[in-house]
Amino acid sequence: MRAASGHLQAAVLQQFGPTRCSRYLGGSPRSVDLGVTFLLAPFGGVTDPGVREVWSKAPRGMRRPAGGLAPGGSWRRDGISWTPTTATVALAAACTDPEQARHWLTWIADHRTSAGSVPEKVLADGQPASAAPLAWSAAAVVIAVDELERGCAG
Repeated sequence: MRAASGHLQAAVLQQFGPTRCSRYLGGSPRSVDLGVTFLLAPFGGVTDPGVREVWSKAPRGMRRPAGGLAPGGSWRRDGISWTPTTATVALAAACTDPEQARHWLTWIADHRTSAGSVPEKVLADGQPASAAPLAWSAAAVVIAVDELERGCAG
């Protein structure tokens, strides 16, 4: 299993590395995608400093008006923040940058529904929207908090 994972990571880096982990093969580096997150712990084991740098800069291009993230830098500019993306970035940040993880987790907590659940989306004006509760986002939040408490980044 580990060998297959290593081969897959090498192929992804070979194909997407030259465009700084763009959303599509041959795409613009500004179109960085949530997918780069899955190369890092706790998902993958890539320790390449270039990948870490791309990942750390990705939120700049993915940020939306309410402060959350879209799935990619080239995602439609409709103002919507996606909690699955934001929570997944928080989860990876728990293992690489705890301060950033806390920032994203706080943002999610601040944008819950009136019932306290995590919605799928947050509109540009900060209001929760779409499906709630959303299991993917909630699960990523719980795992990120667990990673922070266990010292994943340490």
